Amino acid sequence: MRKMFLVATVSLMFANATMADGGKNELVLINKSTNTYIDAHEVTVGDWCLFLEFYKKVFSEKPQKYADFLPNHEICTKAYGSENYLTDSKYRNYPMVGITYQQMKMYCGWRTDNVNKELQSKKSKQQYIYSLPEEADLQAAYDLQSDKNPKTGLRAVDENAKTVTGIIDNAQEMTQNKKVVTGVTVYGLRFENVSEPSALVGFRCKCVINNL
Repeated sequence: MRKMFLVATVSLMFANATMADGGKNELVLINKSTNTYIDAHEVTVGDWCLFLEFYKKVFSEKPQKYADFLPNHEICTKAYGSENYLTDSKYRNYPMVGITYQQMKMYCGWRTDNVNKELQSKKSKQQYIYSLPEEADLQAAYDLQSDKNPKTGLRAVDENAKTVTGIIDNAQEMTQNKKVVTGVTVYGLRFENVSEPSALVGFRCKCVINNL
């Protein structure tokens, strides 16, 4: 009950960040031949709050179903050093951690639906498909990253970044095959298996843009 009560207090304080893709995150081209893009930075707490707001309304009469979308409160409190990580604007631009692989995939599905509804309303001839990146996608993105010197500790992302930032330099990031990037070797990025939510693990989306 405590978990549900805490997240029920999430307000529309982040509503001014709302965009067609559910947040403010530049897409960076990583593969021209497949028209594949990736987020410039990790999905943030602010992005996740918009996701929660949507499903809070959808499941207003089914609180147990809504609970499926909530982060692990104990893990997040440890990661951010505060119980108010969802409502305090200080944490809005921090990577969202403490969530499961399945929750990340649900976010990708929600973002796909949200963006394409917006595109359809504008009679666009494009379709955006969001998903978790493959290992090769993160490697391609990392190769484009200008700052390859890892720093320590979870910190806020640059919400206005136009190029790839944060790979091996902030949250460890989930891939489609349930591995996270944990560092870099002379051969490329290093990935390790992970099965549970963690104070260290976040994610970013890749996006394939199809012309209809």
